[in-house]
Amino acid sequence: VQLRVLSRCIFALGGQLRPPQLSKLEDLQRELLEHSKYSATLGGCQIEKTETALTLFREVRSDQIEQMMISPGESRVWDRKFQLQLASAAPLPLRIQHLGAESGLELSETVQNVLRMLPVKARPALVSLWQENRLVALPQLEIYEVPDAYWPDSSPCRCEFLNYPKIFGQYGRG
Repeated sequence: VQLRVLSRCIFALGGQLRPPQLSKLEDLQRELLEHSKYSATLGGCQIEKTETALTLFREVRSDQIEQMMISPGESRVWDRKFQLQLASAAPLPLRIQHLGAESGLELSETVQNVLRMLPVKARPALVSLWQENRLVALPQLEIYEVPDAYWPDSSPCRCEFLNYPKIFGQYGRG
């Protein structure tokens, strides 16, 4: 059961085309059981064990950060995990990318406050939408910053995690 849960979590977060190999999962499980503190990467995830928790984060390396444009009314699959749809009421296309490192970004106080509630290692992998160099939305967190008067007051973007039912079961959200 432990291996199945670990495999599904890594597959869900890692963005790989298939779950990690059983032998690698068994090695990871053995290390996690033997050490009170442990850190590793597997299947596109960072896995960290402390004395009180096991935490998995999407690994985002600078050489694999994909970006794409989404136009008003368009729906796109991004990072093999998310279905994003930009409302036709949006006046301009937006760039989709991982949030990445926050240093050097001009973020509103609202965004900064929400990000402070997340583990630092979880932040770089967040889906973000940009108009040129301005952050417009963090759809996973339902954060939307109105760039100017031409944009609607409510979020113009929907974001759905595609593999949730496939990985965790149709009724796994309960």
